[in-house]
Amino acid sequence: MIKKKQIREVTSQVTDGVFIIDIHGGITFINTQGEKLLGWREQELSGLNSHDLFHHVRPDGSRNPGEDCPIHQTVITGIPHRIEEDYFVRRDGSFLPVSLSSAPILKDGKITGAVITFHDNSERLSAQQAIREREQSFQLLFNSIRDATFVVAINPEGSFGQFLEVNEATCLRYGYSREELLGMTPTVFNTPEGVADLDKLAKKIITDRFVSFERMHVTRDGRQMPVEVHTRLFEFNGQLAALSSARDISKRKMLEKRDLRAYINRIALNALLEVALEPISLKQKLGVSLDIIHTVPRMAIQAKGSIMLVTEEGDLELAVERDLGPELVKKCQRVALGYCLCGRAAQTREMVFSGAIDAHHDITFPGMTPHGHYCIPIISRGKLLGVLNLYVDAGHVRDAEEEAFLTTVANTLAVVIERGKLDEKVQYMASHDPLTALPNRVLFKEHLERELRHAIRDHTMVTVAFLDLDRFKVVNDTLGHEAGDLLLRAVVQRLRRCLRDSDTLARLGGDEFTLILPAIDGKPGAAHVAHKILRAIQEPFAIFGQSCQIGVSIGMSCYPDHGDVADELIQKADQAMYVVKNRGRNNYAFYEG
Repeated sequence: MIKKKQIREVTSQVTDGVFIIDIHGGITFINTQGEKLLGWREQELSGLNSHDLFHHVRPDGSRNPGEDCPIHQTVITGIPHRIEEDYFVRRDGSFLPVSLSSAPILKDGKITGAVITFHDNSERLSAQQAIREREQSFQLLFNSIRDATFVVAINPEGSFGQFLEVNEATCLRYGYSREELLGMTPTVFNTPEGVADLDKLAKKIITDRFVSFERMHVTRDGRQMPVEVHTRLFEFNGQLAALSSARDISKRKMLEKRDLRAYINRIALNALLEVALEPISLKQKLGVSLDIIHTVPRMAIQAKGSIMLVTEEGDLELAVERDLGPELVKKCQRVALGYCLCGRAAQTREMVFSGAIDAHHDITFPGMTPHGHYCIPIISRGKLLGVLNLYVDAGHVRDAEEEAFLTTVANTLAVVIERGKLDEKVQYMASHDPLTALPNRVLFKEHLERELRHAIRDHTMVTVAFLDLDRFKVVNDTLGHEAGDLLLRAVVQRLRRCLRDSDTLARLGGDEFTLILPAIDGKPGAAHVAHKILRAIQEPFAIFGQSCQIGVSIGMSCYPDHGDVADELIQKADQAMYVVKNRGRNNYAFYEG
């Protein structure tokens, strides 16, 4: 018969929670990971009914009947169960999303209990939520495109299938609902002559991957509409498809010169929307956007200007600029609302135009060349995001068509800014610990690999330190998880005071931290940092009016003495930390191979 000690040894190696119940649902064992996930210690759970304790209620507050419980059914019927989405109630009353499996324990053919294994689904659910948010952002962006834009399936042999997606503009232009179009093919938009040409067009898209063309489309009420279509071959949900945008060019046919302007504008706006989807930083998106705007041959825009963004404090901050000059860049780093032309555009939320340097220019300096301005507020759903500042030749005369185009440019920039901020938020959440805002395990390893490359190139030393707090669990169990979270944040503040700006501090999880000390002065330099950390952490912490004293065990490994691979150095620092633990804790040690 397997003893409890053997069970603990086996289950201590798994990352999932495991507990065992008897035939009445009473808990007879829980492993260490289960204790961590649920917040109870085994001594507290022994003999208590697992269902009544942490499986009796759902997140919406409704009761979870015992007779519907898969764990309960296992000890009754002897049939194993696996549930992909369920919830346990932690000790602090919060809900833990889990996937679980239950298997009966049999002795002499009789059911004596069950083994339950459960996995923390929090990260998976967070990732799913992030995906949903990105999909919602895509739909918002897709439907914000003013041109009719649709996705059509393409068969490998060279023919069109059904519409896979259409935006709101498509429905408005052609007079069909989205539900109707998703059951149709592009033949519905084409004249008989166009229908005969569709297979040839599909083959050309497959060959060239990007195709632009003009043809006559037909709306639901029979009206013929000349359109210009841009189609790109891509993969949509695992299926070969064409992404097409169709613009009504009736006015261009009537007035070629004016419609040529509209065509150029559309290219610029579509280019801005493509920038929104590029996997680059927000600052890079804005820089490319400003360059695109400057290439539009529409008016006398000079090859200089800027985009300013609203800060959390409510003023404007220079995000990107082109050819402003060092003196002007310095003066325009921060601009209060109402100050100078950009500040007035932000305050009034209306376009500001000036054909020359006038009294409204609060920012001037000797030698400033004559010029005019368009300052256009960037607004999305009533929220001010920033200001687009463009330079025009002195004496330039404004017109309504020009202002309408610049308003559209600003609205498109709003999409670029919102998408950029969303991408940065998602990327930050994926690479940082939510409690301490420190880099997580993934980002820590990226930093370490980068520092190792620099050290190999520059022939310098890198030290990796593995930190584990001593007696943290006592504080966490005594004062609760909220107190534990406050203590962890306070520890991070003290650790940062012990480090240089070039050092990297990360949280791996729980009370474990890691450090990268690049270009350190050998082991003496690393030891000096360790001494500083030990002294800092030994000072008592005031948590909820209680004085808490903890320690820290530090293990260190060094490049090149202990290896030149990130995983190897992390592992050896971890081993050195356990040596410190075994020697009495609250000290440091280097790896000794």
